[in-house]
Amino acid sequence: MGIDIEVARFIIRSAKRGVKFDKTVSIGRQNLLVGRRELESLLKEYGLKHDAIPSQEEFRIGRPFAESLFQILGATQPEALDASDYEGASLIHDLNLPLPQALEGGFDSVCELGSLEHVFNFTFAIKNCLKLVKKDGYFLWVTPANNFFGHGFYQFSPELLYRILSRENGFVVEEMVAVEYGPRRRWYSVVDPASIGDRVRLINQFPVMLMVRAKRVDDVEPLLMSPQQSDYTVIWENHAESASSPRVRSRLRRIKDFLIENLPRFARMTQALQGSGWNYVFSFRNARAFKAMEKRGF
Repeated sequence: MGIDIEVARFIIRSAKRGVKFDKTVSIGRQNLLVGRRELESLLKEYGLKHDAIPSQEEFRIGRPFAESLFQILGATQPEALDASDYEGASLIHDLNLPLPQALEGGFDSVCELGSLEHVFNFTFAIKNCLKLVKKDGYFLWVTPANNFFGHGFYQFSPELLYRILSRENGFVVEEMVAVEYGPRRRWYSVVDPASIGDRVRLINQFPVMLMVRAKRVDDVEPLLMSPQQSDYTVIWENHAESASSPRVRSRLRRIKDFLIENLPRFARMTQALQGSGWNYVFSFRNARAFKAMEKRGF
């Protein structure tokens, strides 16, 4: 998808928070879609060196690639891994296929900035990406969440990202941000659904991207076990503990059953309203799931 101003800010913010880009690989060769002046302003805002920004002539000739930004942040020989060499990627490999062993654990940072939603064998591809990260290195993941219908094969949820980037797989999520691509470009910190015992859901008007910074804390084989959705795990555990007890329907469930049986059209109308802007649970107003962030500066 390329590095726009929001993704550039997240990458620079990550550098300020300890991510090393000495040996960096991007998944897919990504365009740098930020003007030179804006990039210089961002680096100054975070107190980082900006004397290695590509010249105005380079920007004039054509959009630079992500490697330009990674070099500014300290990369000595940034790589780009792609299934095709049509954009000049330095490493050619189809992530649907096993990763060459020589690449495993070879990078301080692996930047997935909008490629995995286009890879059909997603579970295999994300496992390959995680294997690229060395211990104490970082995985930066930027991916479509809401309102990207038809962009790729998939859109992803916070639940999936948190379950993949878990301690069981050798990772810890340091920060997950949802960016709403509306007029204000607002940022929201996203909590782990497991920490609140509920789903983190969103129905909104504008496209939303998830941006994640995760650190590899253990050198273990990722995804040996398939992750399970956290709320179902709790339900299954509670069911096992109370299997011998009679099941009691909640008052809300009894009301829903009554409406479905006796007033089906009204039931469908109320169901539609549940997912509308009237319901804060499905919006960024849900303070349990989302925290508005100040995105400027450190």
